[in-house]
Formats: sequence, C-alpha cells, structure tokens
Amino acid sequence: MATLRELQAQLFDKINPAVKFSVTRYVLAVGFFIAVVVFGLVSTVNLGVDLLPTVNIPVVVVNVSYSGASPSVMDQQVTQVIENTVSTLQGITDINSTSSSGSSRVVLSLTADTDKNTAANQVSARVSAAVRRLPTGVSAPTVQTFDPNSQPILQFGISAKGIPMSDVGDWVDNDLAPQLERVDGVANVQIDGAPTRQFQVLLNPDQLASYKINPQQVTTAITSNAITQPIGNITSNNNTVTFSTTNLPENVKEVAAILVDPVRGISVGDLAVVRDFPLPTKRPQTATRWPWRRRSGTFWPRKSCPPGTA
Repeated sequence: MATLRELQAQLFDKINPAVKFSVTRYVLAVGFFIAVVVFGLVSTVNLGVDLLPTVNIPVVVVNVSYSGASPSVMDQQVTQVIENTVSTLQGITDINSTSSSGSSRVVLSLTADTDKNTAANQVSARVSAAVRRLPTGVSAPTVQTFDPNSQPILQFGISAKGIPMSDVGDWVDNDLAPQLERVDGVANVQIDGAPTRQFQVLLNPDQLASYKINPQQVTTAITSNAITQPIGNITSNNNTVTFSTTNLPENVKEVAAILVDPVRGISVGDLAVVRDFPLPTKRPQTATRWPWRRRSGTFWPRKSCPPGTA
C-alpha cells in the first residue's frame, strides 16, 4: 500500500500544477467551469445588436444651383470659386467636385479626428463670404454634413402601363408618399426619377421689337403673376381661418394669357410660343474634377478634367 501511494505521489509531481489542482479539488474546478459557462450564456443573451449603427463620417458637402448654366460655366464660375475658398481650411484631406447643368456639388473629406459640425460651420462662413464673387442669379449655397443614418434603406420603382410617367409621378407625390410617411418607423421619403413639368416660353424677337418690349418685361410679368403667399388670419370664437393668395398657371393657355402690357393688352401669347415641356430625368452632361490632395499644407489636383466632359 505504501508503495502505491509513493507511485501516486511521484505521478502527481510530474503533472501540470493546474491539472493537479483540478483533480485534487474537482468540486471547485467544476464550479468554476459552470460559472464561466453561465456568464457566457448571460452575456450572449444580453449582447446588444444594432442593424444600423451610428457611423461618424467626416464629410461636408456644398451644393449650389444656377438655373440655365452649362456644366463648363458651373465649373469655371461656381465650382472653382468654392474650391479655392475652402481649400485652405485645416482638416481637409480631399476635395471632390461635380458640375452639371445648373448644379454644382463640392464634397470635402476631413480627417478622422475632425468634428464635422465645427468644420461645416467654418465652411459655411467661407462660402457665405464668397457669394459676392459668384454670378448673379446663383441660389444661396447650402452646406450639409454627410449622415449615413439618413440614407434610404429601402428603394423600389413604380410604373403603370399606358399611363404617362408625369401622371405616375403626381400620384406618388400626392397619394403614395403621404401614406408612406405615416408608417411607423419611417423618417423620410425621397422621390426621384419622375419627369418634372416645365413651361417653356420661346420669345419671338420680331414681335418684341414690334411692340418695343424687352425680354426682362416678359420675365417680370410671369414672375409677378405666379405667386403663392399667405395674406393673413382671422380668429373668431377660438377658430382660426388662414387666407392665402394662390395664382399659379396650370396649363399653357394660362401662361399665354398673362398680360405683359395691360395698357395695350399685350399678353405673353402675343410675344412668344408657350409649350408644356417635361424635363428629362437624367442630365445629359456633367463636368467632374478629380480629388485634390493636400501636399505640404497646399492642395494640388491629382488629375485634370476639362470642363464640359464627364
């Protein structure tokens, strides 16, 4: 018996101390194992999972609209002015810009440690100071930060056989979109792709010269007649009624009937041809400038792209 105990002692001396502890105190080892398993199960059940986690992407976007301008004009007179204005700000790594018909978009990529809200305020101040250098007629620039959480998570298309896309677009705007916005969990509904309606007024130079009327008078007459504005409220017995003036032309005849010279009874139809023209869903031309890279504190374009080319 003594010899067996001696062999057992010698055998345990050669075993790893951790194994020896587990064998000699197996109750404590089993309890520790069960505690680890229980802790893992509880942690797994309570582990939070977010399908759309909040992501901070330091990007600032500047959008400018200039109705009627070609891509080359937008690039030379608007986009380059914005780029030169904001390129000296600290924290900017790349500048990407796209100039299309009547629209300019400048995207500023910032370093990861830059606060995009602070950077947006700085960019907005620089752009506001540069507005006086932009052409007359340019809309007020908008400065926005990129928020991936505001991107659409579900996209679908709608079509109707035998029905014009303009009518389908009106139905989506007036009927479908309001119903989708009332669905629980829907934050925003974006509509794109349907052609937009536009009235084109093609002036006749001979008629303008005959009546001694300039194009600006026609533009002013149309603008002053197409108005929508509130005129006041009336409150009685805790009931408030809001009054507004709405005078928007709805068809070609109403646009042609607008008086340019009320004294002589000259209307838009006497000076021009008015037609209802749907705008295309895609712009045919764009001008894209390649990203700028910061080198020794100065921005240099990596590659040139001629204005007016895609």
